[in-house]
Amino acid sequence: MKTDNPLETDNPMNTERQTASQRLADFIGSPEYTHRRWQIFIAVLLVSAIFDLFITSDHTVFFWEILPVWNAGYGFISCLLIIFVSKFLGHTCGLMQKEDYYDDKDVK
Repeated sequence: MKTDNPLETDNPMNTERQTASQRLADFIGSPEYTHRRWQIFIAVLLVSAIFDLFITSDHTVFFWEILPVWNAGYGFISCLLIIFVSKFLGHTCGLMQKEDYYDDKDVK
């Protein structure tokens, strides 16, 4: 079947990509994988911290820059802070709107 939409072709490569992206979206959005996601995040943090041990800090300005794993820890905490602040602003401060916010209510 011929369609104008490139996502609806009979190409088997396209089907594989949709399947992989759908699995990734399910993994990220599903509450049943929460524990597994935390395990992956902690593993990435530990790998970053281990790599940070092998990087020398010859040109530091502040004393905390010479602490081991400072860069990895600071990056991880900053990322978490950005996520939680944006969720707070969106949900609590009213920046996030409902899905039908832009729907025309005057259409007859």
